[in-house]
Amino acid sequence: MKKAIDIILSKEPYSKNLILESLSTLEIKKHGHQVQTYLKGNLISRSNHSEKYSIFNFGDFIRSNITKIEEKLSPLFFDLKICKGVQELKFYGNEFLDKDQLFHKMITVFSSSNGYYPLLINAGLMRQICTNGAMAMVGVNPFLTRTKHYSIALDTTIKNFENKLQTLEMTFIKQLGFFEYVTSKEILFSTLVKKIVMKKEDKVQLKSKLETVIKLGELLQTGIDKIDISRLDEFQINSLKSPILLISNNSNCADLEVNMANVYNCYTQMFRFRHFVTMERENRRIQDILLED
Repeated sequence: MKKAIDIILSKEPYSKNLILESLSTLEIKKHGHQVQTYLKGNLISRSNHSEKYSIFNFGDFIRSNITKIEEKLSPLFFDLKICKGVQELKFYGNEFLDKDQLFHKMITVFSSSNGYYPLLINAGLMRQICTNGAMAMVGVNPFLTRTKHYSIALDTTIKNFENKLQTLEMTFIKQLGFFEYVTSKEILFSTLVKKIVMKKEDKVQLKSKLETVIKLGELLQTGIDKIDISRLDEFQINSLKSPILLISNNSNCADLEVNMANVYNCYTQMFRFRHFVTMERENRRIQDILLED
């Protein structure tokens, strides 16, 4: 098996021909329990799977849907990554500014043939959070689909993709609406801390919740989406440094109002490099908390 055989194209001007030409060199085969991935005729990955495992033909899926994607998104740029047993293609649509924030419309198809990751298809608004181009999803995205590589599940996902494409513009509108809502609202930091720590319906351990609110207080002071702490007094800054003290009404702390958008952005930043299942769970958790009456 040869090494360093891969395709990595980043923020390339959109070219349907280049995408299809690159994918034409990808081949995924199943021999018994072994799945083999070839690129440009070279074996780049092989792994063993159960009988239930089914191949997701990444190239065929893109070839079948690329015209529909063009119609709904009008891509301007794309990323393509084929490396070992991982395949990923991102379509970047229009970008625009809203409340001084840069947003991108995007569709992502991500899969693996080595058994490490399920199929993931996502579309929606992404907010640029760093000058290096790093982005984060805006709100909980109803378009997001993740599916294990079993034949029935894959068939259902593929059939549903075209239907979901018809609602793509509504997905963009709902996500932007969420962002505009949280940008216009404030929440007491004590209320936020208590909701995160005391939330009973989830399965996250108390220790993890306490660590989360401590990190959140830190990011609200120093993160990309930090608040203006120059307007705070010493006791309010103590609250950010030691959020747990707010729960016990410690006299060295004082409450403060924080913008929900700063809260949402700092909270999701904590999980940006975690597994996408964790990212989705935490994204939904903080959105539910902020939208509670």
